[in-house]
Amino acid sequence: SQEPLIVRGLRWEGFRIGDVKMEDPLFALGYKDFNPVSVDTDNVASEYGVSREEQDEWALRSHQNYGQAWETGKFKDEMMVLEIPQKKGDPITLEIDEQYRPNSTLEKLARLPGIYGCKGVTAGNAPGLNDGATAILFMTRSKAEELGLEPLAEIVSMSSIAISPLRMPEGPAFAAQKALNLADLSLEDIHVIEINEAFAAVPLVSLLLMVDRNKDKAKALHEKTNVNGSAIAIGHPNTASGARLIMNLVYELRRRGGGYALAAICGGLAQADACVLKV
Repeated sequence: SQEPLIVRGLRWEGFRIGDVKMEDPLFALGYKDFNPVSVDTDNVASEYGVSREEQDEWALRSHQNYGQAWETGKFKDEMMVLEIPQKKGDPITLEIDEQYRPNSTLEKLARLPGIYGCKGVTAGNAPGLNDGATAILFMTRSKAEELGLEPLAEIVSMSSIAISPLRMPEGPAFAAQKALNLADLSLEDIHVIEINEAFAAVPLVSLLLMVDRNKDKAKALHEKTNVNGSAIAIGHPNTASGARLIMNLVYELRRRGGGYALAAICGGLAQADACVLKV
């Protein structure tokens, strides 16, 4: 809700008369050949053979995984209860993410139309427009010891990449592979994975790309990817989602007694980032 709108030329040229155009950066930045990211995602998903049904199934899985994680208390360590003061009466208390749809079904998802003319991408297999914030404290191990703090996890490697903006769903895969190479690890070494659900097609495409489009191997990776639900169920607030992936993976690894985790996220237009964590 705090995302700014863009008015080109306002700072220096100004406007004396006539209409003023305001651009929404959540849609497209007005550059030549840039589509809404949903359209580019839909095109790439189709190229990889990712069907509408698979995207809806992934979306439903996200809600189901989130619901199970919530019911078993997995989010209690990483979420804060938010109280919103009201002009009259008691404050509104938010204890669970508003994006979550516990009554979602494949039948309901199948009835939703594609957005911007997409065949596979719908409002149901994409996250909503959400507010949110995350915070992580980073420091060296020696500084943590000096302050008497116990590190929750170690960052083994980090990576950033840029690709064609038309290929956005592939970005997390390339960033993830770069992070794995820097850590001298393989997918077999990773216990849990988070690939941000900018759309359901993004993890589906990225997982396929990470295993050379082998659908059986990609299916096996599904079992350890986004195990507690992700952006489709939780929401995708701009700038906060990457830290949320890391936070969820850290606590998941600690519950499992340690191991390696891989987080990857696409960015606006053409970039992606990833990191390998160790607990």
